Formats: sequence, C-alpha cells, structure tokens
Amino acid sequence: MAKDNKGQGKFKTWWTGLKSEFSKIIWLNRKTVIKQTVIVIVVTIIVGVLITIIDFYSQLGLKQIVSKAMAQDATTAAAEQAQPASQQAVQETVAKAQKATKAKKADNKKADTKTKTTKKAN
Repeated sequence: MAKDNKGQGKFKTWWTGLKSEFSKIIWLNRKTVIKQTVIVIVVTIIVGVLITIIDFYSQLGLKQIVSKAMAQDATTAAAEQAQPASQQAVQETVAKAQKATKAKKADNKKADTKTKTTKKAN
C-alpha cells in the first residue's frame, strides 16, 4: 500500500506542475486569432496558385521538349528509312549493270563464235 501512496504523490505533483505551466501561457484574444487565421489562409491560397502556375508552365515546356524530340526522332527515322531505300536502289543499279555486262560478254562470245565459224567456212 505504500507504493500506491507514492504513485498518487507523483501524479499530484505532475498535475500541479501542469496547472502552473498552463497559467503561464498568454492566450491571444479573439481578434488577433481571427487576423492570423485569415493571413494563413490567404498566404496558403497564394502559394497554391503560384505552385499551380509553375506546374502548368513546366508541364507545357516539358511537352514542347518531348514533341520536339519526337519530331527529331521521326526525322531521323525517315532519314534512316530513306538510306536503306537509296542503298537498295544502288544495289539494284549495280545488279543491272552486272547483268548488262554479262549480256554484253555473252553477245561478244556469240559474235566471236560466229566469226570463227565464218572464218572456218571460208
């Protein structure tokens, strides 16, 4: 039972200390509290609007950057697609030239064969 009395004494001391600390608090009057509350609300709204404006314009700028990058990628892709097409055209031209060369050689061989046959006949 001695322990219970000791616990109550601590609580009583704590409570009296708490009451004395609360008595030291200087409470603001109603008019001051209303003024400060209005100031906090106004400043909060202004900061919110500023953040919204900054966010809007940063998104707009980011969209422009991305669209320019996409356009540049599209241009690069078109150029890359055009390159293989031109390379293919070059390869086709080379193949045609090789066929033409082979055809000329074949014609020359036929002409040589005819010439030899004609010479033999004479």
